[in-house]
Amino acid sequence: ETMEVKPLLFVGYPAIGTQRLDMKKCYEAHDRHFDCLDSLRTKGDNHYECPTSFNNWLKNCDGLARRRQLENRYLRQRDERLYTQDSLADYNERNSSKISWPDRLP
Repeated sequence: ETMEVKPLLFVGYPAIGTQRLDMKKCYEAHDRHFDCLDSLRTKGDNHYECPTSFNNWLKNCDGLARRRQLENRYLRQRDERLYTQDSLADYNERNSSKISWPDRLP
């Protein structure tokens, strides 16, 4: 007995049925939808406040792609709240003096 092997677009994004996932359309829909959410400046992401871009994002991206995009968005937002450019520069300046380098390598 032979198994049917579905083609892969690239690792992690399998083909949906008989049509391949068009990642260019997916990321364009992702950008439009997240730009709409950012323009609202509400706490949290209520996707239904941008219904057109949300439906377009659902249509053009599979669940795995949307999940990864949301995870990346939440991580980026968290990092923006936690770290500012000034605090990172101050941290690096304080800790760079603690590193001792040998005069010459063995």
